[in-house]
Parts: sequence; C-alpha cells; structure tokens
Amino acid sequence: MKNIFGIDLTDKKDGETVFINGRNFVTEEIDDSLAGEYESELNNIKKSLTLPKSRSTIKTISGWIAVISGFILCWNIEVFYPEYLLNKALIWELCFIFFLLLWIILSIIISKRMKANIKSMEFKEKNDKLDEIVDRIKEQLDIPEDAAEVDVMRYTYEMKKDREVLTCLGYRNSLYYIFIKENCLCISNLKCKFSFPLIQITGIRKINKQIPFLYWNKLEPYNDRKYKQYKIIRNNIGIYYCKPYYALQLKDIGKEYEIFIMPYDLEAYVGLLTEMCKHIFDT
Repeated sequence: MKNIFGIDLTDKKDGETVFINGRNFVTEEIDDSLAGEYESELNNIKKSLTLPKSRSTIKTISGWIAVISGFILCWNIEVFYPEYLLNKALIWELCFIFFLLLWIILSIIISKRMKANIKSMEFKEKNDKLDEIVDRIKEQLDIPEDAAEVDVMRYTYEMKKDREVLTCLGYRNSLYYIFIKENCLCISNLKCKFSFPLIQITGIRKINKQIPFLYWNKLEPYNDRKYKQYKIIRNNIGIYYCKPYYALQLKDIGKEYEIFIMPYDLEAYVGLLTEMCKHIFDT
C-alpha cells in the first residue's frame, strides 16, 4: 500500500526529478502567472519580517561568547579561588558581562523592530495583497470558504526489506484544505488539488504507533487544553510526536493507497464523509 503523499527515493539518482506517489490524483493546478504572483508576494512579506543579517549574526555570536565566558568564569572560580579576583577570571568576568548585555540589548531591539514592522502600513498593504491573491487561488481551485484545514503528512523514504524507511527526521506536515466536490474528497493546498472519488474510499484504520512530525500549524499551542487528549509531546530538538494516528484507505484500478490523518484532524474527515461513506467508519 502506497502513501499518496510519500516520495519513494529507492534507486533514485542525484538530480533526478521525484514525484509524490499520488500525483495521478491531481485534477487541477493553478496557472503559472498566479503561482508567480503568490511566491513573489510571499517573499516580499518574508523580507519585511527579516531584519539586517548583521544584527542577527552579532546577537547569536554575542550569546555564544557570553555562555562560553560564563562557563570559563565558573571554572576559574572553582579552580583558582581566591586568587581569581585578582587575575585569572577578571577578563572573563568582564567578557561575560559585556556580551550578555549586548545580547539582551540586541534581543530587545530586534523584538521591537519586528513588532514595528508588523504594525506598519506597508506590511498591512502587503498582507492585504497576499490575501487577495489567496482568494483568487481558492476561486481557481474551487475551494469553499468553509473548507476545513488539516495537516497532510509528506515524507521521503526508501524501501528496505519490503518496508518503508524514512530518509528524514520526521513527516513534513503542511496545511491543506479538505472538502467534498462532485462526489470526490478533495484535498488541496494553494498550488494544486487532489480529487479522490468517494466510491474508491475503503476505510479508515487506526495505527497504534507514534508518528514524528516537524511543525505545529494550529493557532493554539500544541499543549493547549484543546489538544490535551492527543498527548502530543515535543522533544529537545523540536520534533513533535503523537500516538495513535490514522490512515484513510482507498483503491484505484487495483492499486491500494492511503493518506495519513493526524488524530486532531480525524473529526474533520469524519464530518465530511460520515453521510456518504457510512460503511468505512469502524475506528
């Protein structure tokens, strides 16, 4: 069974173009001119939120120097006490204080500048323009205004001993819209739309394993009360985990496919499919 949004890198050569397994389900893509407008305006907004690289670099360097100086200072205090006050640690003490203050000052300046940029009229105009482009994209892809937003899990893998082995730290989860159109379950981002005939959907299975994913895309924090029941955790390098998750299964011309569903998005799928695919819900 192949995952619609998986990318099989088995036996792929460097530089070779790769596609997701379910590319044949793409029924509509936005035109190149609209795609170009969207990317251009998105980059303009990113630039508005990006401060001069020199400040960020100085802030990072000063932070690390302060940390290193602090460690050396503590070591000198422990090893050379009481002489450290006169010689060994004085330079590190001054270094620690200077770079710590520099890091704090730059952090405050960067934070204030970022807030000022977001509140500026120029940023509002750019954001309004991006919203207008997004509305045109939704119109072209026929995405309803009330379409639910869910995480779609994309990933790369290689086949080893008849099983998928991830070639990345975790699943790259991106926001997609889901809705029903012309007896199809449609899953769409702002580039293309996938359409899956409802008659091809065969079930939803529960996968009682942890799934690692890279981003948290919801408005509320992952540890908000709203998501407490899903027992989502985040490790020290920023990877999220939850257990269990689900897979929507379908069959097309003899081939079997699946789409991973995060537990916090299951209700959105059930709400769409429960009336037209009553036979599949046994979870």
